[in-house]
Amino acid sequence: GLLTREGEIVIAKRIEEGIRESMASISVFPGSVEHLLSEYELVKKEERRLADILTGYLNPMEHVPSASQVAAAAEPAAENKTKAEKDKADKDKKDDEDEKDNGPDPVEAKKRFDSLRRAHNKVLAAIEKHGRYSEQAQKQLHTRAEVFKYFKLTPRQLDPLAKNVRDAISQIRRQERLIMRICVREVDMKRKLFLKEFQSQESESNWIDAQIKKHKDLADKLQIAKPEIERAQNKLASMAEATGLQISDI
Repeated sequence: GLLTREGEIVIAKRIEEGIRESMASISVFPGSVEHLLSEYELVKKEERRLADILTGYLNPMEHVPSASQVAAAAEPAAENKTKAEKDKADKDKKDDEDEKDNGPDPVEAKKRFDSLRRAHNKVLAAIEKHGRYSEQAQKQLHTRAEVFKYFKLTPRQLDPLAKNVRDAISQIRRQERLIMRICVREVDMKRKLFLKEFQSQESESNWIDAQIKKHKDLADKLQIAKPEIERAQNKLASMAEATGLQISDI
């Protein structure tokens, strides 16, 4: 049947949750937060409109509907909503329409961008002092992601940021698949064994030598495959260096 208003809200909440988690992931990728902050600086200089950057803001939710609730929401609901519930739904809809008509609230934008700038500065300080993978830096990265993920970016802003992440993942997976194909098909290493040995060692330069020493029965074939595996691992190491991230984090 047709979706009820309640059904629309439940599904919209699930979609927003997915967008927020995607935004949190994008925030960890180097350059994403810096880019958005620099775009806002152009807004402050009146060289860019706020509406060119944001379409609005995502809202925190205490409860995210489950998949079963989403499915149930597609069923016609009983007509037993209270007047207060109906009024709230109408107000939320009106607020959404006002935001579309007038653009994001500049006062709210300043507050949120100031918060993002502070969180970003704390990330930089923690990384410089303790290293990116320290407990202190990871805590600040999480805090920054919590601020960043509530921005509702325009496609012009979001698409390039998301593409950077997708492209990096695609390049990494290509090299990982190449190494796995060589080890499994040409060296005859069991796939399960390869995954166990290779995980978290993707860009370790001494990985292949360690495998040659460890697996005597595969040593000759591993030795033959070594140059090609090392080339692929060097590419992975270059990507890790360029992004400042570990391969397992991308």
